[in-house]
Amino acid sequence: MRQPLCSFKSLLTLAIIAMVGAPLTADVVETFDSGYPGAAGGGWVGGWDTNKTSATTFTTGPAIDNTTPLNGGGNYLTTTLEATNAGVAQGTVYRQYDSSGGIDLTLPHRVSFDVRFTDFTSGTRFFIYDRTGPSTGTDSQDTWQLAIQPTGWRVTDGPHDSVTSTSDVTLGVSLVADRVYSVIVDVFPALREYVVTVDDGVDPAVTSSVVHFRNPNPAVGGYLHFGGRDDNTGTVDTWSFDVDSIAITLIPTPAALPAGLFMLTMTLVRRRRVG
Repeated sequence: MRQPLCSFKSLLTLAIIAMVGAPLTADVVETFDSGYPGAAGGGWVGGWDTNKTSATTFTTGPAIDNTTPLNGGGNYLTTTLEATNAGVAQGTVYRQYDSSGGIDLTLPHRVSFDVRFTDFTSGTRFFIYDRTGPSTGTDSQDTWQLAIQPTGWRVTDGPHDSVTSTSDVTLGVSLVADRVYSVIVDVFPALREYVVTVDDGVDPAVTSSVVHFRNPNPAVGGYLHFGGRDDNTGTVDTWSFDVDSIAITLIPTPAALPAGLFMLTMTLVRRRRVG
């Protein structure tokens, strides 16, 4: 069982997020209006690229489409993968970003995007994550990490404090075909912490507890991945997803925290210590 959050840094993380009420101005943006794969500039090191295992084929795209826009956003990126044999079938589309777009990625920042899953089976596992370099799927080099399966949405909580293992935290958000999910990942690199909010446009938005990077290093990797895998080994399955409205921007730092929120955080810490 996961322990209740009680550390000062986790409470401070939540207080900073609570302070962010109005939409933020994005520094790194991708709306797919300039086509695929895109080019370097505006915080992107280069265009989009793909990575996959030998048991996987990209049967659709990645390509730009505008047939069924996500939240009225016009162009979007659509991708379909297929398992081709009995090996490990997984693949991703990814893009590298850095601080050249006017955002210091060592500071707290927000990654947001819209995503839709259009085709999957009982053995499909979608994943969205940041990593230190390109990969076909998730591993211990990931920083923040989301996993989406027919059983629902989860976030990964990495090693921290006296916890040496990695665990999954269930969000209570269902995976529904063709539903558009608006996702916010608030990232705090120096603390190795992040918080995820998922809004499916139907039920109230859900926000995770404060969770921790899988990677032990207190820095984002700079490679944004969208992908998935097929756990039905030996079957020819397909899985598809669409992505749009990607934005990366700085969020307020502790120095900008209102005095009232800071005092509330200190009070919570004192009460927890007393309890």
